[in-house]
Amino acid sequence: MPIPDTSGVPVFADFEMLKSKVNEIVQKYNNLLVALDTLNVVELDAKVVVAGSITGDKIKAGTITADKMDVNELSAISANLGTIVAGLIRGIQIFGSYIATAEGTYPRTEMDVSGDLLAAYYDADTWAKIIPFLGPTIQFKSSGQVGGIVFLGGKLGLTGSEVTVPSWSAFVNNATSETLQEALDNLQSQINSLDARVTALGG
Repeated sequence: MPIPDTSGVPVFADFEMLKSKVNEIVQKYNNLLVALDTLNVVELDAKVVVAGSITGDKIKAGTITADKMDVNELSAISANLGTIVAGLIRGIQIFGSYIATAEGTYPRTEMDVSGDLLAAYYDADTWAKIIPFLGPTIQFKSSGQVGGIVFLGGKLGLTGSEVTVPSWSAFVNNATSETLQEALDNLQSQINSLDARVTALGG
């Protein structure tokens, strides 16, 4: 920042000389303040800075308080940001030990590395969970009843008070394409045939 050149006054200056020198100093400092926004300020030490706009390649401050900050990019943020309230957050990678769509209320969905890996709650007693520990499990709870699917030791198991299917035809042998209903019908046919033969032999 340029420093105004203000020379002194003669030792035996009269009133008019003093008046002229004061006016000169006022004018120089007034010009300096008017043009301050276009000057290159190397360093500014102030408790409070009031400005309509501050533009710079780097702004370093202990605390910045603002109603709105408009930036093209925020990078290398490693600080604790506390609570962030935002309408939309878009990111290529977001990491965290716990992420939820709501805080302490329902319905909500959670991702929690220390508990249920993924859980969707309608309320406290109606939910679906993916639990990865031990045998990976998908659990469901509704109306006080808990059921699920567990994979352990290469075996897939179903849990619940009962398991219902539309029909035995819904179970298909992957190797032969035979349904369970067809296999049962075939067994029944063999039983009927054996029964007929026993009857024919007088049994």
